[in-house]
Amino acid sequence: MDYRLVICNNQRLTNQKKSCGLANAIHIKQLKKLMLQQQIPIIIEYRKCLGQCEKGPNIRLAPSGKNFHYVSDADISAIIDEIKWFIDS
Repeated sequence: MDYRLVICNNQRLTNQKKSCGLANAIHIKQLKKLMLQQQIPIIIEYRKCLGQCEKGPNIRLAPSGKNFHYVSDADISAIIDEIKWFIDS
């Protein structure tokens, strides 16, 4: 089975409304780096919008459908643990 981490990278033309693309660049780089270091077998996929901008940055684990909202650096290790658990189960 192919496991995917779907990352919203929507970036609005103005900063008047929240968007994941503006808020998540640093967090996502850290997440990708750690997943590569730990050799986690998952595909990273970017989507224009996951439809929950007000809760962003947003990431979805597929095919489970689990969503991670308000992602910050403090959430990275918990997200990685969840991915590992999901893949191993």
